[in-house]
Amino acid sequence: MIAISTLTEVKLGHRAWPIAVAESGHIAALSKDGSGTLLAPDHTTCSAFRLKHEPSDAALSPDGSLLAVTMRGKLALLSTSNFGAVHRLDDSLECSCFGSTGILWSASRLDEDSFVLEISEPEAWNVVARTELKDPFGDSMLKILPHPGGKYVAVFVAAGQDGQHLFWAHRHGAKIVVVDPFPDVDAIKFPSFSPSGDSFVTICEESEIRLYGFPRGPCHATMQWPSDGMDNQIGDFAEFVDSSRALVTDLDNGLHLVDLRKMAVADEVTFCRESRFGSKIASGQREKGGPSPDLVYFGRLPAGGFFSIHRDQSPLRGAGNHDTIRTWRVPA
Repeated sequence: MIAISTLTEVKLGHRAWPIAVAESGHIAALSKDGSGTLLAPDHTTCSAFRLKHEPSDAALSPDGSLLAVTMRGKLALLSTSNFGAVHRLDDSLECSCFGSTGILWSASRLDEDSFVLEISEPEAWNVVARTELKDPFGDSMLKILPHPGGKYVAVFVAAGQDGQHLFWAHRHGAKIVVVDPFPDVDAIKFPSFSPSGDSFVTICEESEIRLYGFPRGPCHATMQWPSDGMDNQIGDFAEFVDSSRALVTDLDNGLHLVDLRKMAVADEVTFCRESRFGSKIASGQREKGGPSPDLVYFGRLPAGGFFSIHRDQSPLRGAGNHDTIRTWRVPA
């Protein structure tokens, strides 16, 4: 068993979803009630802000200076210096993602069976490239994810039990070139790209970990999750640690280290219950007693290491209305 020591820890005064991470290391955590917190790259300095409506998606520009928030089908670009709006888009928007050069990718729905991908350039935010895509399931959830090389984005289309698809897209002048849905998968989770960007790992068919070459394959390796009946079922998230290791969750939100060379679980990962420091409290939330918060989400940081979201499961009255953000590393 690998015990992870927390590097930084911030207790929020609200829940944390959606989450956005910038190449600079900034982390933005938003909640359905409109509360938000921006963590500086040191992951301890916090700035609180409020949104007028419930956010459904968020993205940070590469330098962390702009926050794109989708609310009620509209997208607001906020300056993270004062959280004032600098631009708005009003086209039935569902999600967005910044490219490494600062361009903004966005997806908006035309109707239940189709959606539009667009690229807007900074400053004026004029649309400079556009393409229409068919929704393979109809009225699906859309999410745009960046590729580490900066050229591509992944478009994740999910329709629950009906299935999921991945598209790759990149800009070619005034056009957006879209690769057909990734073959050989009908039930796939979010992809995690290797540090070099030439492969990705994902969870498929509810019980397999697969390692693919990018962008068109092939499938390099497959691992069947070693489930014990209804216990220890595979979860929804997989992330590269380095070129040969990945972290995978189970449905109990446990973390497991997978050796991608052997395609086998190498160890279980746990968090040290005692921190070396007192938690920093954000947004006026008083620290309460009770059990350690439980892991609900984790992701990779651009400069290395990970962040994770932990939920207070204390039975005390008033508990459970805030999350904690931790940063940490997996030992070499």
